[in-house]
Amino acid sequence: MTTGTGNTYFAHKNIHKKTWRSPDGITNNEIDYICISNRWRSALQDVRVYRGADIGSDHHLIAAKLQLRLKKIQTGKTTRPLAVEQLRVHDTIERFQFELKNRFSALENITDLETHWAAFKKAVTDSTETCVGRRKGSQKKRWIQDHTWNLIDERKHAKKLRDQANSPELREINEMKYKNLDRQVKKNCREDKKKWLEDKCSEAQEAANKNDPKTLYRIVRELTGSKNISNVPIKNKNGITLLTNEEQDSRWVEHFREILNQPIPPVTHIFDTSPQVEDLEVEQGEITETEVSEAVKALKNNKAPGIDGITSEMIKAGGQEMI
Repeated sequence: MTTGTGNTYFAHKNIHKKTWRSPDGITNNEIDYICISNRWRSALQDVRVYRGADIGSDHHLIAAKLQLRLKKIQTGKTTRPLAVEQLRVHDTIERFQFELKNRFSALENITDLETHWAAFKKAVTDSTETCVGRRKGSQKKRWIQDHTWNLIDERKHAKKLRDQANSPELREINEMKYKNLDRQVKKNCREDKKKWLEDKCSEAQEAANKNDPKTLYRIVRELTGSKNISNVPIKNKNGITLLTNEEQDSRWVEHFREILNQPIPPVTHIFDTSPQVEDLEVEQGEITETEVSEAVKALKNNKAPGIDGITSEMIKAGGQEMI
């Protein structure tokens, strides 16, 4: 693949080409580049340095402007799940049951089974949405505190004054101010991150004490992030790692031949001479309303619904109206 250096395609001022500032504060060099494949060369519209972007480094931000013509992918409309966890509040349950009673009264004259089921499902989901609504997206709390953001703004302003200084003396003064603010920003960021982690650990411990695994695992996933699953090396029978694809394929063939091609075990008929156990008495009559109520109470919460969208929380909160 042939690539080109995007920095050399466009004419700019020197201050918009130099990407690195030496420790002496005077020398500036162009040592950072953006490379692009010749296939996408026509999409590249501009490459330049932005000195005003404060990234806490002696390198300046270099950015490229691209204009891509890509096919638009049609995505389906997504809806947030219903906030069924609010159906545990007593007042909400009463309002939900009253809403169900009003909607179920319109189903009495429907005789067709499929039509009745569709209307029943719609009545339950609509009543839930009316009473509790849908879940709102939770914005993650940023761990950088406001006072640290204020210091970051001050550092950005100090960087601008340093880069625009007209004399070596003024540049040196602003350079010292920038370095002091940079040290303070990094110190505050470390302290803010430590405090955020401690708060998250305390929240996780509190969830564990309350036997709330859902909140506990949510915090653990937030702290650990996504797990990268690496490929496990394949070894032969002697424990030597196989490096080539041919060796690995041969080892897989050998493995499955040994596992799957086993001799047929001999058939031995062993008759049980122990006395027969009497059959238990099983109620074979119709399912009673009491049995349905007990089964509803035994349903577990926080389980994903089926294609009908009705969760166990809705069935429990519906009470006698649902049964």
